[in-house]
Amino acid sequence: MRWGLIVAVLVVGFALGPGAAESGSLGAPSRAQLQLMPLPLAAYGAGTGSLKPDSSSGWTTNREAAENDLDPTMTAAELARLGRTTGFDAGFDDIAGLSRKGVLIDADSAVDLYRSAAGAVRAVARDRANLRRFEGKRGRSGEVFDHVSFFAVRGQPGALGARIRFRIGALTAWQTQVEWPVDTVVASVGLGRTDSRDVHAAVLRLAATLKARIHGVLAGTVHDKPRPQAGPKLGGLGKPPGGPDLSLMTVQPGDFAGAPRPKSERYVRSSDAIAEYIRKFGPVTLGSASLASLRADVELRPDAKSAKEDLAVVRATFRGSKGRAFMLQALKASAGNAKIHMGALTSTRIAAGDEALALAATFTVSSVKFDFVTSVLRRGAAVETLSALSLPGGKIPRLATERLVRIAVARIDQALH
Repeated sequence: MRWGLIVAVLVVGFALGPGAAESGSLGAPSRAQLQLMPLPLAAYGAGTGSLKPDSSSGWTTNREAAENDLDPTMTAAELARLGRTTGFDAGFDDIAGLSRKGVLIDADSAVDLYRSAAGAVRAVARDRANLRRFEGKRGRSGEVFDHVSFFAVRGQPGALGARIRFRIGALTAWQTQVEWPVDTVVASVGLGRTDSRDVHAAVLRLAATLKARIHGVLAGTVHDKPRPQAGPKLGGLGKPPGGPDLSLMTVQPGDFAGAPRPKSERYVRSSDAIAEYIRKFGPVTLGSASLASLRADVELRPDAKSAKEDLAVVRATFRGSKGRAFMLQALKASAGNAKIHMGALTSTRIAAGDEALALAATFTVSSVKFDFVTSVLRRGAAVETLSALSLPGGKIPRLATERLVRIAVARIDQALH
């Protein structure tokens, strides 16, 4: 089971309490039945006009579930040991809404299949323990969840409801969710908002609707698919079938003086992208600018709209004093939590690609100053992030940042055409 949108790429599992599984045996539902169980958008009622199918919805493997788990040490092998075999999620979201106050940004339901009813109960119990264990702590992406409260779910053995606040940088969202074991299945449904409005009554009604739908699927009376159409396959490793080679879409060794050899370069998995490629350099020279390191991370999103929303979330995350604090925390984490003093965080639009943004800051470690610039650019469905660190005492001129971004855009254009 998973949370849904909340903070763009932030998707975590949570627990709602141990208990006996719901009476009435499901046995072992088939994959075709599991795929029908989550709720379609129409089930959420009015006020969902801005929500669109979440491109990352669909079948969730143990690897994907482990990557999205609240416990950063969770692995696919551990989930398999706990008895999880697969799951299906149908989410609807409005990523751009994360930067607005008082709006619904997420409606999500999911079913996770375990080898036994006891395994489903244990999964809920483990999740609950993790919810309390990690409350108030920073997650793997820098997110913090707190203000946890629980509400009763009458007539549903083993179920509890929860309301939780999530924060990441300048973004804040609330999730209200119900989860319960149904024989070998763990079912969940929830709503995410950018305010603290109490919607637990609505979520309880949705839980009843989901329960009825699950039994309707098993009785053979439900045939409509919760997702109108399957989106592009996400989370692949390597060049997407029939798609561009992402290794050609980012900056190349030949773009720098002396054509330095990358320290590493490889495709990685991403639950939010069709494909993702990362290339890391040590010291490089671009014109008159000398950098201690450069990381280029390019992602191919499902479509241009998704890529545009991704950049809007980045812009909103790093806004104001909370955005500065989030950047400082990221710098500390990358420096092994060394004592760091950071100056102002500036955000500058760059006229390149379809849109581009540069976030720049000067920080001091042991009396030595560094410049750090993260540039995020979009070209069609491609999003690239360039993270540059100056030499000790050095500077990263704005002109160098603009030049680097334009080189990256040109590489994307060459790879796409």
